[in-house]
Amino acid sequence: MIYLTNDYEINRLKFKDDFRDCSDFLLKEIEIGDKRAFVSVMDGLVDSLQLGQMIAEPLLKTDMSLCGELDPLEIIKKRLVQCAEQNEAATFDDAYYFLMSGFAVLVVEGCSRALAFGIQGWTRRDTSEPKTEANVKGAKECFFESINDNKALLRKRLKTP
Repeated sequence: MIYLTNDYEINRLKFKDDFRDCSDFLLKEIEIGDKRAFVSVMDGLVDSLQLGQMIAEPLLKTDMSLCGELDPLEIIKKRLVQCAEQNEAATFDDAYYFLMSGFAVLVVEGCSRALAFGIQGWTRRDTSEPKTEANVKGAKECFFESINDNKALLRKRLKTP
């Protein structure tokens, strides 16, 4: 089990390296006042509107230098982001599990933990058992949506990078 570090660059490179072959992995670097940070999501698993309005907008409008020695993650959780479902991740495995579950993961420079915000957004229909062929044996799910939606279906079931 590998823990997140206080070193922003090590955390960012580890995320990028572990998801280097994943076309649905998105990582956006931002600045929260005087601190560097990045937000990562899996395309197709999150609601983009919630990501913009509840997470990105409040973070980008904040000057963290005014907070002094206070813990940046506590300030973000309690004062900035208005997301009902908030979790912390201390390890890369925890952060990746949240990513694969439709959370946005925020890593802030100087923090050895990440914040995960529940903004799941399954925009397409979910897989279900066929009604007309209930007696047919075999797989009950199929891939007939767009490629991004099909990847999102897989990501919902397989929580690995």
